[in-house]
Amino acid sequence: SAASDVYKRQLHSSEFLSRVSEIKFIVPHKIDPFYCKIYPHPKDASNQLIQFKGSLKSKYLVTAWTQNRILPSWVDDLNVGNIGLSDLGVREPTSEIVFMHIQIVCNRLGKLTGKILADMDLKKISELMTTFYEYASCEKVLPFLDVQRFQKVPFVFLPEIPGLYQCGCFTFQLDERYNMNPYLMEIPDDHYHFFKLFEKLGATKTVSSNTFAKILTEIHSVSENLNANEIKMAQRAMVYFFELLPPVNVSLIL
Repeated sequence: SAASDVYKRQLHSSEFLSRVSEIKFIVPHKIDPFYCKIYPHPKDASNQLIQFKGSLKSKYLVTAWTQNRILPSWVDDLNVGNIGLSDLGVREPTSEIVFMHIQIVCNRLGKLTGKILADMDLKKISELMTTFYEYASCEKVLPFLDVQRFQKVPFVFLPEIPGLYQCGCFTFQLDERYNMNPYLMEIPDDHYHFFKLFEKLGATKTVSSNTFAKILTEIHSVSENLNANEIKMAQRAMVYFFELLPPVNVSLIL
């Protein structure tokens, strides 16, 4: 009937859908406490329910829970009368949102002690970080990575220590005697396929005299009053610095 057609047009009108998208009537996805212990999801003190607009599908939980509320999984494939989630303001998280999320989570984990990390579940943290590496390595988003900002983020997770460290602390080929935790370590074997990403963020293929010059600078930038361990590290770095200096061609000097 004509009345029915008018009603359908009203239901599909952008104005009507916009109003519906902002009504808080959805019970959000129940997030694993593991994630919330790292960092809470955005809160709205006015209402425990959430709206479609600005919320994300549950499949994006791991890569965006600190930035947006997460819709329950039952709405993921919602499509009623040709009205989809995109019509209700539900979007995929942008690379900017995901990278901000990754930075927040990594900075938080990087401040935790090894004991706290171990108590949280090392396997889950490893899986979380692998998801981050896979996302950031994707060719379509890698160009949007703020390299300068992420070089300062503790991004490489070592479950055996456990701890998170900046990419600049790592190399892909490291003789055991050069290992100087936390200043110089080897990238774990299972991270080798993320080489392009880690190298972009400061990891090196091999060590050189420049590696140890950088370590000396880092050690002395922390404090002028070094403790016994830092003094020992600085002495080792100095020895390796001279050991790895490229030979000088005397004939070019004379």
